Amino acid sequence: MIRQVKKSVIAALLTTLAVSVIAVQPAAAATTVIVDPGIRSLPFGGWGTSLAWSANYTGNWTGKDTLADLLYSTTNTDANPSTMFNIARYNIGGGNDPAYVSSMRVGAAVPGYKATSASAYDWTADANQRWWLQAAKSRVPSADFKADAISYSAPYWMTKSGQSTGNTDPSQDNLLNGYEAQFADYLTEVVKHFRDSWGITFRTLNPMNEANSNYWAAGGKQEGMKVSAGAKQVALINATQSALQTKSLTGTTISGLDETSIAMSHSSLDSLDATAAGAITQFNTHTYSGGDRQGLYQKAVGNGRRLQMSEVTTSSGTHDHSSVSAYLGLASAISTDLKDLAPQEWVYWQALESEAESLAGNGNWGLIHFASDGTQNYWITKKFHVMRQYSNFIRPGYKIIANDDAKTITALDPATGKVSIIVYNDTASAASYTFDLNKFGTVTGSVQAYRTSSTENRATLSTIALSGKTFTTSLPANSVSTFIVQTTGGTSNLVQNPNFETVAGQNIPGWITWGGDYKGTNIDADYTQAGGMSGGSYEAVHWKATAYNVYTSQDISLPNGTYTLKANVRSSGGQSQARMVAKNYGGAELSVNMPATSTYTTVTIPSVPVSDGSVQIGFYSVANGGNWIAFDNVSLTPVNLGLNKTIWGSSQWDANYAPAKANDGDSAGTRWNSASGTSAGEWLQIDFGSSTTFNTVVLKEFDTRITNFKISYWNGSAWVDSATGTTIGASKTVTFAPVTGTSVRLLINSATNTPSIYEFEVYNQ
Repeated sequence: MIRQVKKSVIAALLTTLAVSVIAVQPAAAATTVIVDPGIRSLPFGGWGTSLAWSANYTGNWTGKDTLADLLYSTTNTDANPSTMFNIARYNIGGGNDPAYVSSMRVGAAVPGYKATSASAYDWTADANQRWWLQAAKSRVPSADFKADAISYSAPYWMTKSGQSTGNTDPSQDNLLNGYEAQFADYLTEVVKHFRDSWGITFRTLNPMNEANSNYWAAGGKQEGMKVSAGAKQVALINATQSALQTKSLTGTTISGLDETSIAMSHSSLDSLDATAAGAITQFNTHTYSGGDRQGLYQKAVGNGRRLQMSEVTTSSGTHDHSSVSAYLGLASAISTDLKDLAPQEWVYWQALESEAESLAGNGNWGLIHFASDGTQNYWITKKFHVMRQYSNFIRPGYKIIANDDAKTITALDPATGKVSIIVYNDTASAASYTFDLNKFGTVTGSVQAYRTSSTENRATLSTIALSGKTFTTSLPANSVSTFIVQTTGGTSNLVQNPNFETVAGQNIPGWITWGGDYKGTNIDADYTQAGGMSGGSYEAVHWKATAYNVYTSQDISLPNGTYTLKANVRSSGGQSQARMVAKNYGGAELSVNMPATSTYTTVTIPSVPVSDGSVQIGFYSVANGGNWIAFDNVSLTPVNLGLNKTIWGSSQWDANYAPAKANDGDSAGTRWNSASGTSAGEWLQIDFGSSTTFNTVVLKEFDTRITNFKISYWNGSAWVDSATGTTIGASKTVTFAPVTGTSVRLLINSATNTPSIYEFEVYNQ
């Protein structure tokens, strides 16, 4: 959360940006951005804000619904704009000693639910912030709405200073010694009441915020409580976990640690014990300052935690609702986080910010500024519209996909194939950009465009014509632009970054590393290096000079069906375990050992019967120092259910063109050809040998002779039609509702010459 001391640091960090915006610069060289759908993030969960102070202040306004629409409405037009947030962070107030409330900043005195240790709970408290939480819930589709609870301080009567703003010595803890259980009981009683009486189940609860920082002082302007990293944080997490379990609050889990920086998030996480770390299901970090973003991602996600960028706000330049440097600073912060930290959720601190506080600090925090003089006025800033450039076009369920430009974010909607491209130009000159989408199967239609600049507010622009699978456009000076492109394909190999050709080093794009424990002790044991199969530039490696265990994996969402997992591997030998693994697919873990060999060989798990809509694949080593494995060319492909099965045909040209040539796996060499002089009425039939479910047929034809065909299956008593089609050509994929039968037949209704098929493939995918 924002503090004066932090404001000055942020402002200093952004000074360079402000200067670069104002300075006259030469025209930028043309930039080409290559978009790669082969490297994809985990599904993005959405965007949000912390309610806290601003909700406490504005939750009783007569125009509060308008403010809620601006942040949470899914009806988003130029006339009725919205950031379309779907995440709300609710502050369970501690409540300060009434004698000190007047010294706190606008809205920061969030009421607690228990005035003294002897008081009953007051469930009428915090009505304003509670209104905001319900308003968010009512506007967001239930499948997308997420509510998280967090505490900034224990109630003042549980603190050493008798204040909820911090200790008289801010370097010292402020929770009374031994009060972890009492504080946890207070928090979980609030969580329970929300569930039982107000219809909101908090997804997570974090009992502390920026707790290892030395910001929090008695007499301060906002709630905050020092809880030192290590034993103190462990005790509070474990007490909160125990209270959740005792009260059967099964829908709420622990989040943490909400430290102020990436570096502090690392150190506080490493200071926990295994029990406390294991209780955390969602790892929250603030990004007010830096550290190893990619390493934190691996520590969080590698241990099965959701990663949320749970708080940041930016400001630069003097107070100005249209400040150029301020809105470009927000674009830079979002881009840096989504690229380097790769959180599954991104939450802005206070989307609503006090105009009086902004004027007092001569800054540009928040997206919308509100008056605290009783007028109920508010001002929409440029940052609000820049936020929309991202949050309107990267929606829950999208996947962030790779590109090679630091100022560009690209995201794919798996449901529709739409790709969102968001790019900012922070120079004082127009910049020419070409976006290359040649890695997609198809790119169709025209490009929709939206822009925020010094004269535009997420304005809808004229469409841009495609040139093949690319388009070129000029980005005005000091602007943020969003482009929407319709695509299909580009991810035929279900495995992300299967050949490790992106970059050498640690934090392998598309893959998750478990480093042996919650601290990620051995995350440095997997990396890519020069080498690889088939003339590739890189290969993935497990190696460390000391004993290690490490697991490199990725989770893949895919249709239920049977798949084959393959990889090229080599190994020093000598490990306790060196395995390729498939698990979490709906059945028992499958694995194959890696043989000791200095040259690459292929290992295969031939049949992975996915029934849960996903599978985790990976490479696992438990090794002595100096042991190594290398792996490359990883593939996960549907099993061709018709491959080498018994096949019949209506006729054949001769023995070299027998029906068996059409399901032998050779899609460019051997083929079936019907007898001379034949055309209509010819057929191929594959017998599976047992009842088999399938929903896809892939046909690969020699020449383009067939003009009408039909796919049928034998249900045990009759042939039932599944699909029809016209021409086939080099490759045609035919999909239909899943059917179950013992045989499948291709019937050729008409053809211009003797039918000839390279491959007749059958899948359930």
